[in-house]
Amino acid sequence: LRKFVIKDDKNTVTISVSDDLKSAVVAERAGYPASMDKLSTAMSDLREQKISSKVQIGKTAWAKNKLKAPGDGTEGIGTQVEMKDGADKAIATLILGDNTDISGTNNPNPMMGGTSQRLVRTLEDGETIWQVSNTFFDLEAKPENWLDKAFIDVQKIKEIAVTAPKADDSWTINRAKDTDTDFVLVTSLTTESLDNSKITASSLLSSPSFNDVRPKDKAAELLKDATKVKITTHDGVTYGIQVAKQGKDGGDKYYMSASVAADIPKSRAPVKDEKEEDKKKADEAFAADKKSREEKLAKEQKFAGWVYEVSEYTVN
Repeated sequence: LRKFVIKDDKNTVTISVSDDLKSAVVAERAGYPASMDKLSTAMSDLREQKISSKVQIGKTAWAKNKLKAPGDGTEGIGTQVEMKDGADKAIATLILGDNTDISGTNNPNPMMGGTSQRLVRTLEDGETIWQVSNTFFDLEAKPENWLDKAFIDVQKIKEIAVTAPKADDSWTINRAKDTDTDFVLVTSLTTESLDNSKITASSLLSSPSFNDVRPKDKAAELLKDATKVKITTHDGVTYGIQVAKQGKDGGDKYYMSASVAADIPKSRAPVKDEKEEDKKKADEAFAADKKSREEKLAKEQKFAGWVYEVSEYTVN
């Protein structure tokens, strides 16, 4: 398997797998990394799925059971799952039709409970339709659902500096130690102070998620008039964040970009009169921490340039 294509009457998802089988990308999202965990689970489910029973359904009834292939008219279109090899040759093609209950009657909402099955048509089996005890609800032609949702993870914040499109709306807060609960407002006005109950600054962008991703060439459009945020941490990491609210599809959507840099010490400062045993332990701990920080930095730097659609809650 080198390509996995899911198609319905509206959308298509094309997932291309690398030759070493360690990574995959989503074509409809400009080659953004796909979730290998989700892809592996889907492949395992398909490979191990057993047939529960079979029914004969003539072509005239395919539309009623959503067993028609995409492109075959406009009504009764199912979800086509196509698996291809490295030469772009189809290994197997399935049409996922309606969900049914154990008796074979339609069950449009399998999440409501009961024993649900799904009708499956293969191209080579004609009017013989298979029933399987798996609804394959994850096999949707929605590119955003197949993205690798790993993202930045901001920890031990030292300072947050917000530069708004209007200068008067800009502000900066910081804290002396990462164990401090409260931040303070950086201001020359003695009458102003930060109300810490209004912002959970210490957990800002800690393990955030995103809904979708947009290609890098859309950054200028989607991040127009963005608020710029510089976050520095007590670990020497600097995040450059841009956030913009844009009116899209009849509502507001929030877009965000992130760049990451870090000052990671290359060696441990010597300690006077340190015992050899203590030095060895400290050096090993330093090396392990350095490696962990370098790996985190390399991972997060891959997010640079992309524009992420996030929830209002993530950035407001």
